[in-house]
Amino acid sequence: MQQPHPAPAFPSGQAGRAPSGPREVPLGRRLWGTALLLAAGLLTLTAIVVAPSVTAYRASQGNLLHISRLRQVLEAANRLSAERGPANVMMSIAPGSDPAAAARLDAFRAASDGALAALRGPAAEEAGHAVPARLLSATAVRLQAARRDVDRVAGLQAAERDIEDITGAVARMIAAADAFQDVVAWEIQAIGRADPALAGAALTGHAVSDLREYGGRIGSAIIPAVAVRRPSTPASSPPPRRSVGASWNCSGSCAARRRSGRASPSKACSTRSRRPSPGRGSASSRRRSRRAAPTAATRSPPTS
Repeated sequence: MQQPHPAPAFPSGQAGRAPSGPREVPLGRRLWGTALLLAAGLLTLTAIVVAPSVTAYRASQGNLLHISRLRQVLEAANRLSAERGPANVMMSIAPGSDPAAAARLDAFRAASDGALAALRGPAAEEAGHAVPARLLSATAVRLQAARRDVDRVAGLQAAERDIEDITGAVARMIAAADAFQDVVAWEIQAIGRADPALAGAALTGHAVSDLREYGGRIGSAIIPAVAVRRPSTPASSPPPRRSVGASWNCSGSCAARRRSGRASPSKACSTRSRRPSPGRGSASSRRRSRRAAPTAATRSPPTS
């Protein structure tokens, strides 16, 4: 009869343990690890997809702020130009004869002052972006001098007014608008540095603003003669052909920028200060005149 073998003896401290082998990870822990990996992948994919949209949104918000600031600047330029209208009226009527005209001039002056004051501080959304104070101060000094001259002429009796007095007052109002063009040029250059893609739109807006300015100058050129009821002379008033030539240049610039969609803000702002010389129109208008002259000379007379 076979005797049963005795049970194997285990060393001290290992009694009851299973034989050593590969350790199995619980199923719950595997599921948690897989879920974490999936979550990390989804977050990474979401970031890759959403990041460009967030960047584009922030860029569009910045562009909106720049364009809004440029709108304020061009609105101030328009206010300075519009102030010449009621000023010309006051210099064309007898002192105290039209209280409504005087009230209108006061309202336009208040609007100009408010538009300039809005530019003195940085925009609420753009810390550090503010028009240099020296540019605004230069405009304010010229504007106040022009207003004093307008008030002096408007206070004279009609018989005491001279065409040179009115011409000088109008010229000082125009000089104030010209001084503000440095502010417009600074703002456009700031936009071009921040985002060159906005330069074309900014320059187009500037050209449209110039059309309004030079259109008003054409009317201001004939106001002195109308006010004193005497014919105008080249020595007493600037020829309106200069403003007409500048208007042609502005309209041509608008068309060119609209076709190209691109422009250099530094070049455009530098050429803005090069105005046509007195008594001469734009280069394009002079070329058209030279081409038209031979045609008119060689045209045969009409037959009866």
